[in-house]
Amino acid sequence: MSADFALAPPVWTFNGVQYEAITMTDVFTVRRNTVEEWIIANSTGPGTTAIGESHPFHIHVNDFTVIERGTWDPVQAQITSRIPARAPASMDTVSVDPGHYIKFRTKFTDFVGRTVYHCHLLFHEDHGMMGIFDIVDADGSGVGPDQLLPPQAGSHHH
Repeated sequence: MSADFALAPPVWTFNGVQYEAITMTDVFTVRRNTVEEWIIANSTGPGTTAIGESHPFHIHVNDFTVIERGTWDPVQAQITSRIPARAPASMDTVSVDPGHYIKFRTKFTDFVGRTVYHCHLLFHEDHGMMGIFDIVDADGSGVGPDQLLPPQAGSHHH
């Protein structure tokens, strides 16, 4: 998760991409009934063009369990310290402080289709800090033609 205040107006992103600019290259796929570990890093704070602030990461459809936390160097884009999670609990939203990361584990069980993850601060979500992923069955099926990407900036729909 990052923000860029060098731009006017500022933009909030996941992996450097605003929601409105997502292409199929930015949409990743997970398989139903598999377990994945994700790392979510807050790349705001010292050494960046953004004011350091916490971002509550939220994922739709599947809960997750945080298994590790630590500090994150946004300039080098790497973990600088690791802290195992104390008492794992199932959740769908977790706050990630500036210059920190969380690692969580989730199992995609009940849904096949396109869904989102985003910052749970409405202003950040509305200004681009949201991403898309597809959940498919073991054979790769599950995302149909009605699973659209967001309209691209400047495009016109009739």
